[in-house]
Amino acid sequence: MDVTDEDAVNQGIDKIVAEFGSVDILVSNAGIQIVNPIEKYAYADWKR
Repeated sequence: MDVTDEDAVNQGIDKIVAEFGSVDILVSNAGIQIVNPIEKYAYADWKR
């Protein structure tokens, strides 16, 4: 899911709870990769 989209996260959790009944363990492991030289790295990309 796109973890930058709160609605997508809520829908994902709702689906898991409907399927399995609860969330017992959660590992928050999300990331993106933007490959640019530092002088071309946009601040908006850094914040993502």
